[in-house]
Amino acid sequence: FRHVHEFFDDVFLDDNSTTKMVDTISFDAPLGPIGRAVETLVLGRYLERLIVERNVYLKRMAERTR
Repeated sequence: FRHVHEFFDDVFLDDNSTTKMVDTISFDAPLGPIGRAVETLVLGRYLERLIVERNVYLKRMAERTR
């Protein structure tokens, strides 16, 4: 499992400068054909959902005003 965050400054959206975060994820489940089946049927979708939900949380915390 490898998860890399890349940040790009000065991305312009709707006349506002912002920072864009790109996630790159790679993983290989063990156990050969069984592991590949689990990757396809379960693990890939689970990890995608996990990362999306985590990014929503991180964005909310980063933009929170005190």
